[in-house]
Amino acid sequence: MNTALALAAPSWLPARESVLFGVYVPTLLLAFIAAAGLSWVLDRILTRVGAYRYLWHPSLFRLSLFACVFGVLGLSIYS
Repeated sequence: MNTALALAAPSWLPARESVLFGVYVPTLLLAFIAAAGLSWVLDRILTRVGAYRYLWHPSLFRLSLFACVFGVLGLSIYS
């Protein structure tokens, strides 16, 4: 049995690494950076609207918002 063929991932799975400027980086790192940017934009929108006046703990909400955005991006990549 050829071990190289046994360890290869099926073609329908997404790539676990991406090449960025010639360096292999985990795809979740790129999703993490994208989630940070998207969370920042959503945070600015919610600040302008005044939504944080109605929240008990704005910092906890910001962390939860980031976790939800990162979770959605991660699941969209790997599912």
